[in-house]
Amino acid sequence: MSRSPIFMPPGICVTERRHCRNLLEKRADTTNLQHAEHAAKATLLLPASGEDLEAATRLATKALETPRRHWLAPWARLAAALADYRHGNSAVAVDRCDDAWALCDKGIWFQQAEILSVRALALADLGDLEAAEADYEKASALLKRAKANAESRANVDPMWADYAICDVLHQEFTEKLAAADTEEYLAEARAALENQKQLVG
Repeated sequence: MSRSPIFMPPGICVTERRHCRNLLEKRADTTNLQHAEHAAKATLLLPASGEDLEAATRLATKALETPRRHWLAPWARLAAALADYRHGNSAVAVDRCDDAWALCDKGIWFQQAEILSVRALALADLGDLEAAEADYEKASALLKRAKANAESRANVDPMWADYAICDVLHQEFTEKLAAADTEEYLAEARAALENQKQLVG
């Protein structure tokens, strides 16, 4: 399945990449596992390539040094899952997400939603669209409920960044499904054309 960049205005992509590159350079030699996880995830939320992808992957791997009982552990595994997914290792990414899910705090909606969203992307790459859509729907329900709760309050929700993270992942998933539908349609059209050629021949 295609892993082409999701649609975003060019100016936003360029600015986002510049900020990520600066962050990667700043955190390259960090021994702080939380800083490593943050920099990796920030970079890997959108498709990355080249040295950006490799630097983010190194930081995600560094974050995996977090002890399993530490609160950062599920986040570290999520960052590693994103790195695996961006490298095309989607089966490994699903396993990482399952591990993150086993460790996550079920009372933190955005942690669950982000894990489910990355798992949905990886499953879609593996061609398991039914399971991918099921995870996407679960994540969407969590996000929708959280947004409804936030709208009932007058103050700015401190979790606004997590809404944005989920929205970015969901946009990529939606576009991935659209691409899958197009690829399936083209494959069927090519097969039908080839069948017609054989009948005429």
